[in-house]
Amino acid sequence: IHFVVTNDGGLNWNSLNINMSVAIDFLPLSYTEFLKSNRVSFAWLDIAIERYNTSSGNWQPVYDIPRFWDGHMWVAFGDIIQFQHLSERILSLGSSHLAKNAGIISDSVSFFLQSLDNGYTWDTLWCGLPFIAHTFHFTNDSVGWLGLEYNKLYKTTNGGISWFEKYSEQLSDDHIQSIHSIDADHIFAVSQNGKVIYSNDGGNNWQISQAGNQYSSISKIFFLDQNNGFIAGNDLWRTTNGGASWNRNSNSLKGNFWKIDFADENHGMAIGEH
Repeated sequence: IHFVVTNDGGLNWNSLNINMSVAIDFLPLSYTEFLKSNRVSFAWLDIAIERYNTSSGNWQPVYDIPRFWDGHMWVAFGDIIQFQHLSERILSLGSSHLAKNAGIISDSVSFFLQSLDNGYTWDTLWCGLPFIAHTFHFTNDSVGWLGLEYNKLYKTTNGGISWFEKYSEQLSDDHIQSIHSIDADHIFAVSQNGKVIYSNDGGNNWQISQAGNQYSSISKIFFLDQNNGFIAGNDLWRTTNGGASWNRNSNSLKGNFWKIDFADENHGMAIGEH
C-alpha cells in the first residue's frame, strides 16, 4: 500500500518504501515516527502493534495479541483496530473477535490499551464486555464513547477505566461503525447500515435518522459543529440540522468513501474510490 508523507503542510508529498499491506490503522507521532496496527487475524506472522522510525528504517514490535491453536496454526485472538492520541497518552482499541467466535473466550472481548511513553510500551487500561467492539472516540481526556455490535454505545467519564451502556438494540444484527463527539453533550454515531444515532444531552436521550437506503460500506462520521456534519460511505452525505436529515453532498461525487476530515470549517478532504 502506498505510503506518503509531507513536511510542508501538504504542498508536497514523498513516497516512503514502507510495508503497510496489512495495516488497519496508523498514528503519526512525529514526522519521523509513527505507529501502525496490523490485521493479524489475516496475517498470523505479523505483530499487532509496531513502531516505525524513518531514520533507522526499521519496525519495532511493541505489542502483540495472545494467540490460540485452531488445529492448523496459531491464530491471534483478534485485532487492534483504532488509535487515538490524547494530551498525555495514546489509546488503542482491541477486539478479540476471533477468540469469541472460536469459543475460546466468552467475556472480555473488547479491551483498551494505554501507552504513556509515546507508544513504546502498552498496558491494559480496561477489559470487559462479551461484545465485539468496532470504534471509539474520546471527546477529551475523561469522556469517551465506544461503539459495538448490536448498535451498542458505551460511555466513560473517567478516561476509560470503566464503561456503562447508554444505548443498545439487542435484536439488531447491525453494529456501530463510527462515532464523533464534538463536546460532552453532542454525540453522533453511524451504523454499518447507515443508521445515524445521535444525542444532544450527553447520551441521556437519543434520536435516529437514516443516511440513504442501502449501504455496503460506512466508514466515517464527522461533525464540524452541532448542526453541520458529514458521512463518508456510499457517496458523501451531509446534514445541516444536527443529524435529523441527510442529503447527498454532490450528485457528481460517486463511489465508496472511507474517511473524511476537515482542517477548518471550509477546508476538508475525503478519500475513496470510484
